[in-house]
Amino acid sequence: MLKKMIVIVSFIIVGFVGCAGRVSPKKDPIDELYARGAVVTEIHHVDWSSEGSYIIQMVDSVGFTWECYDDAEDWAVGDIACLILKPSGKDQTIRDDEIVSIHYSGYWEY
Repeated sequence: MLKKMIVIVSFIIVGFVGCAGRVSPKKDPIDELYARGAVVTEIHHVDWSSEGSYIIQMVDSVGFTWECYDDAEDWAVGDIACLILKPSGKDQTIRDDEIVSIHYSGYWEY
């Protein structure tokens, strides 16, 4: 009887330890970020914006339009921007993803 109890308790302990080892590690937030290239199509100066004084409008290679605030004065129509995006998690498409940062990546002459 004692041997059966020891075997049963051992199986229970091994089962709990085995399950505890399978806990998935936390995902690093930076692993979710991705980059997307876009061309600047319009620049609007705004005085009321607390986030930046310009609204930069861009179009990517598949035709999605992106907008963000930026305080840099040296953006021009035709500039190539690298957008760093973060998925919203609400939808499987990129239509509601958030622009985390924007970087100058070159110029395209029309």
